[in-house]
Amino acid sequence: MGTLYSLLECSKRKRTKMPEQYTNSYFDENNFPSIPKELLERIEKCFPKFDFSPQHSLREIDFYSGQRKVVSFLRHMYEVQNENILSNNID
Repeated sequence: MGTLYSLLECSKRKRTKMPEQYTNSYFDENNFPSIPKELLERIEKCFPKFDFSPQHSLREIDFYSGQRKVVSFLRHMYEVQNENILSNNID
């Protein structure tokens, strides 16, 4: 559950680089297809954040976690694609 929590928390924080688990060539930020805002919004509505109860099976939680991981990844890529120089913090 820690991985799901950390992925969901990623969407609340400003990210300037790709998470390490997405560093292979398939997830190259510079060559990733453009993600339209409308598509991202629809996907987030189809797979909303959800609180589980003890009645949910581990299989259900794992399946849902995988869906949310894809949503979080697409959100990250959308934010990277739409960053501009004014949104970057100077350290």
